[in-house]
Amino acid sequence: MRKELLLACSLLTPLPIFGYAVTVKAPQLTVISERHVRAACNGAVETACTTFEGADLYCVCAMKGERWAASVRITAQPHMYLSHSMYRLHELSHIVDFENAMRHHAKEIETQSFESRDGCEEFLAKTRVAFPAVLREYVRESTALRDRRYPGR
Repeated sequence: MRKELLLACSLLTPLPIFGYAVTVKAPQLTVISERHVRAACNGAVETACTTFEGADLYCVCAMKGERWAASVRITAQPHMYLSHSMYRLHELSHIVDFENAMRHHAKEIETQSFESRDGCEEFLAKTRVAFPAVLREYVRESTALRDRRYPGR
C-alpha cells in the first residue's frame, strides 16, 4: 500500500521528488521539399533539421536538508524537418544530444544550494534568463559534433 501511495503522489507532483526531470516528447516529423526545409530551418540547411519547440525550464526552490536548492523540470517537443526519410536517424542523434545536454544542465542547477530562499530564488531567476543561451549553445555543440560545422559561421 505504501509503495502505491508514493507512486500515486509522485505522478501528481508537478516537480520531481527524487531529482530533476527532463522530458523530451516523441518527435513530430515533417517530410517536405528542400526549399521548405531551408525555410523551416531558418536558411541553415536544405536537407534536414530538428527544432525544439516550446523548450521550457521550470524550477522552484525547496528545502533539501537544511539548505535551499532547486527542483528542476525541462520539457521540449522536437520537430524534425526532413527533405528525405534517410535523414531521420541523423536527426534523432541530435535529439539524443539535446536530452543528454538538458539532463546535464538540470543536474548542474540542482547541485547548487543556498542558505536562504532569497538566494535560491535569485539564482533561479538568473538561470531562467540564461536558458535561451543554453539552448543556443546546445545547437552549436550538437551541430559541431554531428554535422562538422558551426552555425553562424
